[in-house]
Amino acid sequence: MISDPPIRVLFVDDEPGMLQAIRDYLSIVHSIGVDICNSGADALTREDLFEFDCLIIDYEMPDIDGIVLLKEIRQMNTDIPIIIFTGKGHEDVAMEAINAGADFYIKKGGNPEELFAELAHYIRTGVGRFRAEQSLIEKERRYRAVVEDMTEFVCRMDADGVIVFVNSAFPKSLQISLETLKGMTFFSLYPDHQREIEDAISLCDPDNPVAQLELPFQAGHGRTIWHSWIIRVIFNDRFDIQEIQAVGRDVSRQKESDRQGAILRELGLSLASCSTLESALRYSLTAAIEISGLETGAVYMYTQSSGRISPFLDQGPYRAALHRLYEEFSRNGRKWILNTDDPLYMSMTDLLRYETRFTALAFIPILRYEEVTGWFILASDQLIEVPYELRGPLEGVVSQLGNVISRIEAEEALRDALIESEERYMQLSETSPDAIAILSGNTVVYMNPAANALFEVDNPEVFFNQPLQDFLDTDLQNWFHEILKTKEREKSPRAGEGFLKTKSGRMIYGELITVPISHAGEDAVLLLIRDKTSQRMQEQALIESERRFREMADLLPEPLFEADTNGKLTFCNRGVYALLARSHRPDKEITMASQLVSKQEQLRFSTI
Repeated sequence: MISDPPIRVLFVDDEPGMLQAIRDYLSIVHSIGVDICNSGADALTREDLFEFDCLIIDYEMPDIDGIVLLKEIRQMNTDIPIIIFTGKGHEDVAMEAINAGADFYIKKGGNPEELFAELAHYIRTGVGRFRAEQSLIEKERRYRAVVEDMTEFVCRMDADGVIVFVNSAFPKSLQISLETLKGMTFFSLYPDHQREIEDAISLCDPDNPVAQLELPFQAGHGRTIWHSWIIRVIFNDRFDIQEIQAVGRDVSRQKESDRQGAILRELGLSLASCSTLESALRYSLTAAIEISGLETGAVYMYTQSSGRISPFLDQGPYRAALHRLYEEFSRNGRKWILNTDDPLYMSMTDLLRYETRFTALAFIPILRYEEVTGWFILASDQLIEVPYELRGPLEGVVSQLGNVISRIEAEEALRDALIESEERYMQLSETSPDAIAILSGNTVVYMNPAANALFEVDNPEVFFNQPLQDFLDTDLQNWFHEILKTKEREKSPRAGEGFLKTKSGRMIYGELITVPISHAGEDAVLLLIRDKTSQRMQEQALIESERRFREMADLLPEPLFEADTNGKLTFCNRGVYALLARSHRPDKEITMASQLVSKQEQLRFSTI
């Protein structure tokens, strides 16, 4: 038995503590080898970057952020699994990561053991899928190298499109006998695309004799088989069509894989933006039905109150019949089906003992932290069993739900906490002596009683109907405009002072402090306004008193000066300069009080 090679991952993060903790956990608990890298720039310069099985990238790094690094890597390699690891939890971050090519998105915080277990699960899931895809590619390459020529379809037609020769691979794909094909027209195999085929052939000429088409063949039981054809038109000397040769192959698997991939990508984007459990389950059930071809489906979930499993939602034409079948399982002691955490598939033979219209049934568990929290039940009355190639993608749809449910519950708890916090804050604001207002954009959405009193308004609706800038002087308007002109405000508070106008037209001088906050789930600005009119009047009176004192002192004939505690002059009147004109050299600047006396008197002067 050949075991899978050990998993090696590269963790790119600028937090040494986080790098070391995750490396120790993954290596000790899960035997996953971890190399660490401290910056995005260092990661891009590693020659062995794509030799790892998985890359874990931190969203916030000082040199290159995680999204930029992710995009750079995806330009070089579109297949390697990449997990974005971040402390942010906004939906736009998740959408940005998925759109940039991330396979998974994990939010930091919470229980470290659960966080690391989730990370290990994503690594194993991504690496397993990546290795399976690489293995499939390698097997396909080897297969083509050995049997490509034998398995491709070869078809020769005359100028009218009548089939004159086919190899054995073509009728085998169509499940039509070789004798039946001969004599038929090529166009009749694809009746809805006859005009497309004729147009492609008519555009060929001796210089460009080749056309390529993808055509759907309607096989039995409603199946569609997709054929990719390279058609070569052979002309005679008169440039008339002599023969038409076509080489084709079955591309149904690729078409189906592309279809499933598109459904899964769309589901991933939808789940990233889901805010309720019902919407997440509805998106997933719709995707499961589209991928599997099982027309009817239902979701059963355990309820916390009763601890019993109950129908949560359903979809499809025969929902009542599906619920009746589940009830019959319960009555006949088959409820053990839902007591396992493994998917269960029932074919037409298995369902013959029940009075049901269904011929194929699938039970897929919803696992959360390795515990079953619910079930997807899907059924069909057309398929005799769930095809094996569809079971993996079907289980992949349901496997995402455990993490989505955890995220939704965490976001709901956070929203409840924010609402409670806002309610407490509003209670404090109502009793605050400082004027407080909340602005959304340029509009006031809340004012406390102190703000109403400051602006002399009985009804705050006065402010709600006009911009706050109308109540500010020009300097304050310019300062306030700089704060509001972009949504990406500074995270720290900012303060300014200026004149404000009340409802009655009275001018007051105030200090404004702005703090970016979240209000009702949106970005907003908390504005604190403190009335400093009295303080400013006192300051102005002091300045005026000082000015008058200095004017009077300057007119006195006696020398008068002021000095600080170090003896440095801070003021001299005209009497000092008149004295110096008689006793001091005019070219020497006077800066110290000791210079006003002679050298003989300086010691006594300094002592005094």
